[in-house]
Amino acid sequence: MPADERKLYEEILRTTLAMFHTDYLYRETKVTTDVNGLPFFTTGKIERDLGWKALFPTAKKEKDEKLPPLQQNEQVQSKIEIHEGKTTPPKPYTEGQLITLMKTAGGKFVEDVEETEILKETEGIGTEATRSSIIETIKKHGYIQVSKNIVSITDKGRILCEAIAGSLLSSPSMTAKWEGYLRKIGNGDGSADYFLGNIEKFIHALIEQVPTKIESTTFNIQSINPFD
Repeated sequence: MPADERKLYEEILRTTLAMFHTDYLYRETKVTTDVNGLPFFTTGKIERDLGWKALFPTAKKEKDEKLPPLQQNEQVQSKIEIHEGKTTPPKPYTEGQLITLMKTAGGKFVEDVEETEILKETEGIGTEATRSSIIETIKKHGYIQVSKNIVSITDKGRILCEAIAGSLLSSPSMTAKWEGYLRKIGNGDGSADYFLGNIEKFIHALIEQVPTKIESTTFNIQSINPFD
């Protein structure tokens, strides 16, 4: 049997046998040390029986993390150090990553379980066929710019984000509610006229409220008109 085929055969054989082998057993000790009223946690681990892991001798073995003999309420010496460092900002998205992000947009910020499931099933913003065109549209209107496949927001885009922040227009929950009612329409339990009528009311409310909000909002950048 060729070497590569033999490796594959042995991997399948070991994995199958491991399903019926004994459990991998280890002893874990967790210690809480009180230092001036602040709890610090330490975990020790010692293997007792390799069990099914013995079938994989070439796998990376876990090191035992033995703790010294300890007694409850034992007095110990502590040495506390503060590590100073700098965090780095997240790397900017590429266009491909932005499309992937659009699939999961909103689900992490919705508390209602049913609405979260709806957003997962509808895969966030747009569809496979429309996400690229959505990005092209916001590029065309100058809300984002792309340089060497790296996406960055423009000053105009920042103003738009600040203008709609906190409104229903930026709420993933509203998207979930709309998608939920569209399902009702598809199942024959909802009315298309009712749905479109509510969207019309929503748009009229935005037209009335947004100008007032913009006038009362101080933007960081004053040199760009977001509605040019």
